[in-house]
Amino acid sequence: VTVTADDGAILYVNDAMTRLFGYSAAELLALNVRDLNADPPARKEEMISEMQRTCAAEGRWVGELNSLRKDGSQFTSRAAVAPF
Repeated sequence: VTVTADDGAILYVNDAMTRLFGYSAAELLALNVRDLNADPPARKEEMISEMQRTCAAEGRWVGELNSLRKDGSQFTSRAAVAPF
């Protein structure tokens, strides 16, 4: 579980998130969700725009992301994003 601000700043993470990405909670709270994505910058922004549009229209976005661990390894994650 990750809670972010509108700009992507990470506000809260649970223990599973720290284990999955290899960061401590304090380290994750200093990051932006964009830092956890392995895509090029332009693609990251496209994904965020798509998530925002879908959330506005349907109430949530569900899909796969190219994720990046602290050690630099990449993996595909499945995420559900919803505003609250």
